Amino acid sequence: MVLDTALGVPPQPKSNSHPVIVLSESPLLVIPGSDSHPYDLDAVTETFENKDLNRAAGGIGFASPTTFNVCHEVAVGNVTAFKTFIGELETTSFDRVLTAREHCW
Repeated sequence: MVLDTALGVPPQPKSNSHPVIVLSESPLLVIPGSDSHPYDLDAVTETFENKDLNRAAGGIGFASPTTFNVCHEVAVGNVTAFKTFIGELETTSFDRVLTAREHCW
């Protein structure tokens, strides 16, 4: 699995709600995102859309612009929880995540 991969846990068929970006493979750490959740004003966020994806890598893409709280990482026990391959972030897009994380406290 590529670290800059965007995956999703669909609550219903044909939905890519609950998207995540893979931050680390071992342990499996992800950054959750949302296309509708309002984050706190002091949250460090980055918003991605389909233009931020490497389209050659495939995937269904984002349903709409999706915001990620880059300081909120979640450990996941099993990658099989993710049923949807949204895509792979372009290098410059993933660099935005890493740069933004420098502002986490």
